[in-house]
Amino acid sequence: MSSNATELVAPASLSPISMLSYRRPYFVIGCTLLAFFLLQYAFDVHWPMLERLQADAVYKQISGYGLIAYMLFQWYLARRRAAGAQVEGVPRQLMLHKYSGAVAPLLFFLHSTTLGYAYQSALAIAFLSCCALGLFNIEITRIKRRPQQLTWILMHVLCATVTLILSAYHIYIVYYYS
Repeated sequence: MSSNATELVAPASLSPISMLSYRRPYFVIGCTLLAFFLLQYAFDVHWPMLERLQADAVYKQISGYGLIAYMLFQWYLARRRAAGAQVEGVPRQLMLHKYSGAVAPLLFFLHSTTLGYAYQSALAIAFLSCCALGLFNIEITRIKRRPQQLTWILMHVLCATVTLILSAYHIYIVYYYS
């Protein structure tokens, strides 16, 4: 037994998946929310009350701007992380980035229960891919080699960048045609 009473020690009998949920609950939360969104979409589950809300122009704007604010906050946290050792609180901000990233599928679901059509599908796929890549990060996948780590971060940042660009285009189209 550890002399430090506040230290969490996982029981040795836990399976690798149980260990993930014990030590990295953001992974389980995010995977559950992402699976929920994808399954409800794949099985064409309808949420009448939410769909009525999403049909309202004011709700769409509020939830859309909420998503944009969320994405900008995630970029802010990532930027602080990229600054590295010069910034205080980086480990705490990285965990905040991971936990807030885990709830991204829920935020998307509140804005839209579908993937949309044309560029909206590309936007949704980029957003959800960014979520999936974030969940299966270097800590979870235990990638040790530097080239693979760089490939992972480049893919995650690329998906995030494409998401922001397509979001700006989406906002332009929405206001141009309204």
